[in-house]
Amino acid sequence: MSKLFGLDFVPASCLGFEKRARKSADPLHEGLVEKMRHSDLVHADEPKRSGDRLPQAARRASTASQTYWREDGLNVFLWYAGNAEVAVFRMDPNRSTEAAKRILGESLDALLVTDAYASYNAIEVRARQSCLAHLLRTGREVAQTLAAMEAPDPDAERFLVQVSRLLRRACALEIPKAKADRLELEARLLGILDLICARPLDFAKAETFRKRLLPGAREYKEVFAFVRCGGPPTNNHAERALRPLVIFRKVCFGTRSANGSENVAVFASIVETAKIRGCSALDIFEALLTEAPETAHGMLFPAAARAG
Repeated sequence: MSKLFGLDFVPASCLGFEKRARKSADPLHEGLVEKMRHSDLVHADEPKRSGDRLPQAARRASTASQTYWREDGLNVFLWYAGNAEVAVFRMDPNRSTEAAKRILGESLDALLVTDAYASYNAIEVRARQSCLAHLLRTGREVAQTLAAMEAPDPDAERFLVQVSRLLRRACALEIPKAKADRLELEARLLGILDLICARPLDFAKAETFRKRLLPGAREYKEVFAFVRCGGPPTNNHAERALRPLVIFRKVCFGTRSANGSENVAVFASIVETAKIRGCSALDIFEALLTEAPETAHGMLFPAAARAG
């Protein structure tokens, strides 16, 4: 406020300016949600506690890396949905199907890129890409468990090496522009995957991983959907978008109320969208405090403003 308007005041006065900015920011945030839901590509993610799969003692030791939001001492989940044009954050007390619908809507005419979390299954989409980085991580975890055994299963070891090699190769592919060429490439990759997954495995964890990649399994058509749709193979975009707020929570310890959490999500959506669109976040907030919401929208999306 000092930089923008030359104002100096006690911290308690910030609340009034926050309420004023939020009143103007709500229509802008609603517009960001609509733009996201009408995009051809949407990345979505929600931070998990990194210790969720660890034994209880290990979970207690991993407190420093827990990545949920905190609201008045309770856990709240920070959801993200967006792409290279728009960013939307939402605080929700749940990681449920309904929570996924509250940010993404009931359906998307888009390629939805996510991890394998089941809550996204209820969203009707044009196509869904299962993040290959997560699949590679799963394979690596199974391989580490296998390597620690006195007598590792050679078939499982071979399977994990071949799957990892195929997924890494897929991530590095240059996707053809022609639709027919993309479909042919996807079919070829699926054919290789079928050969790799042809034989059942004795090692239980490797067999569970193999079953996820079989024809008829939910993820089968999601492994190389990015080839068919000409999109990205990983959900790195969403994870990078969430990182600043995760760090912010560790610094400020979260918020004290639902309204405060909503403010963080709304303002973060505007700041991140300004960042990816090359706009000044300070200029946007100056407009929110002094102008109509349409002014800030026009700064974020000048082409749409000119067309309007």
